[in-house]
Amino acid sequence: MGLFGKLFGGAPPGGDDKRARFSLDGGAGVPLEEAAATSGPFPRSMRVRAVLEAYDLYGSWQTVRLERPEDWPAAREQVLHAYYQQFGLIRLPDGSSTIRWNEVTWRQTRETLQLRYSP
Repeated sequence: MGLFGKLFGGAPPGGDDKRARFSLDGGAGVPLEEAAATSGPFPRSMRVRAVLEAYDLYGSWQTVRLERPEDWPAAREQVLHAYYQQFGLIRLPDGSSTIRWNEVTWRQTRETLQLRYSP
């Protein structure tokens, strides 16, 4: 178990049953491939979240609206930015924020994030 696992609880309760984590009732969601995100019909809205599977860190659900396939890169960035805001910043007692991850760590973390959606 790595550092994030120790900090955020490690494996989910009940073991490492991936079927339970990918339940459609608000669980982790279904893996989202770019082809699925950019296929019609348009316009459409989707609930998307970023997941760092190695540590079971699930970002908050983000609702993205796609008017056309070209909107996907910006929507993807919106979801990744929300994940960074959720886990990459620490709120200090005085109300200010400081960065938890340096740029190199965030770049490496970002490359391993998976996007999931709620059908």
